[in-house]
Amino acid sequence: EDPPWGVCLDNLHVLPAFKGKGLGRRLFALAVEWVLEKAPGRPLYLWVFESNPDARRFYEGFGGVAASCEYNSMPGGVTASSVRYVWPDPHGLLHALAGRIGPPVKPAGGGSDSRG
Repeated sequence: EDPPWGVCLDNLHVLPAFKGKGLGRRLFALAVEWVLEKAPGRPLYLWVFESNPDARRFYEGFGGVAASCEYNSMPGGVTASSVRYVWPDPHGLLHALAGRIGPPVKPAGGGSDSRG
């Protein structure tokens, strides 16, 4: 948590086989629900690599506001430019996510699990 910005959502990633199937939205919604439960009234923010246009579009599509851009140190001594996306009202974000959560997610290739 960063008091001026609120609660930080760190490292929400979806494997390529699951992209475009609604899993990112579902994970994001669960994280927002957790924030609303554990830190009511606090804003939510996260960092996205500036060079990741797909992730940036994803968060902008749910009302994320690009509030700042910083260079951050990464493992291995690499520096990367990251954009801070902010949602001052996570309730509105959860509403936006809830309106776009689709059917259950299946991996690419039609895999099945043991639950039948």
